[in-house]
Amino acid sequence: MAASTVGVGVADTQTDIIWNPFPALMTMDHKAFSDMAMNFATLPMFPVFDIAHYTLAVMYVRHDSGIQVSRRNPLACWMSSMITCFAGAMLANFLLGLPIIAPFEEYMNLVVATVVWYLVFYSPFDLYYKLLSKMLFKIPVYALKEVQRARKISAGITQAASLYPEAFIIMIVTGAVKGAGASFTSNLEKLVRGVWSPTSNEFLYPSFALKASVLGAVTLVSAKFGAFGIPYSQVVLVVSLVFVYFKVSMLLLGVRDPFALFEYAVCTPLFGRVAKPDEPPSKPAEDLSQKNPANTTVPTKKDSKAKGE
Repeated sequence: MAASTVGVGVADTQTDIIWNPFPALMTMDHKAFSDMAMNFATLPMFPVFDIAHYTLAVMYVRHDSGIQVSRRNPLACWMSSMITCFAGAMLANFLLGLPIIAPFEEYMNLVVATVVWYLVFYSPFDLYYKLLSKMLFKIPVYALKEVQRARKISAGITQAASLYPEAFIIMIVTGAVKGAGASFTSNLEKLVRGVWSPTSNEFLYPSFALKASVLGAVTLVSAKFGAFGIPYSQVVLVVSLVFVYFKVSMLLLGVRDPFALFEYAVCTPLFGRVAKPDEPPSKPAEDLSQKNPANTTVPTKKDSKAKGE
């Protein structure tokens, strides 16, 4: 009996050793993830993450305008670049009735953005631009930018919630605008450079940045109202990791828009035929009556020959 009792005790001890560490490990992992999320929530975006954002914003201006505008009119080039760098904060303040110029209150941000602008356009031997055009350097810069995008969406939601605590639509719009502000100000920054292109705006051709920002804002606002039952800081961290994963995958695989297939599958039965993911957007129909108001028919080659044209 004694031996039997000892045996049971050993078995119970072995069982405890085998099974008890598993929930302890899960608790430890959850605690580690929670600590990571809290540290991430307090991680400063300046200067590293902001420099990545400024770099990609100014490189976008250079891709769109070319190098000539920086030689022809440096002031217009600088203004266009600054609008792109601080677009999210300016638009969010505009929507919330706050001073649009407030983002320039922190002069160090403006100084750093100006230094990045100078390096992108005027660095010796164009070294800064050439290095960041290589995939080896491009991937970490884009990863930092996506982390900053998620934090900016969260900051926009918090900013809107301080003014409109129950207005979740305003929180979503403000967060999305703050995360993808440069997409909305593209026409304005082009106008500063003397280019007017009203047919290329974010409402006609929404970018991946806008779609990701809207989904991220919806997710974070839902978490803010307790929809997921987990702390808000952890959701911010998850959204950041998802943004980084999708952007890096797009760079490595050459995918332009991962939402395109889903949009085509959903929008076709709901709104009729839409453009396929690999189909270029159709150009607007040409108004022939403006070219030939007296006669809406366009003369053919045979008619031209008959008239001796």
